[in-house]
Amino acid sequence: MYIIHYNYFRSLNIWFFSTIIYLFGLYMLIIAIYIAFQNSGSLLFSFSVIMAHGILEIMGITIAYYLSTISFRVLINKLNKKQLLHVEGFNKMVQLLFTMIIIFFISSLLESHITPKILKIIVRSL
Repeated sequence: MYIIHYNYFRSLNIWFFSTIIYLFGLYMLIIAIYIAFQNSGSLLFSFSVIMAHGILEIMGITIAYYLSTISFRVLINKLNKKQLLHVEGFNKMVQLLFTMIIIFFISSLLESHITPKILKIIVRSL
């Protein structure tokens, strides 16, 4: 009985910390956009700098958050002794994991190669 309660507590901790990290990441994105806008005074510049790769990163972070809540969804289903929340099978989780990795890889390429070129064009036009 102790092991079962420990597993439930661990699932809650994983869900709680995943949620905090996800919300902190979104908060930092908002701060970065605000600082870029405050320094440049241009909404186009701020959006181009942050969101060129940020859109893909947000998608990747959202998939990572979704995958991290699987244990919490299993916990809710076990506590209620019925399926309230959908939990994917192993193959779907692996597919989501590889999708997340590909999204982060593409995002890193955009950030390292495309974003500097966009910044040069925008800075020249200011």
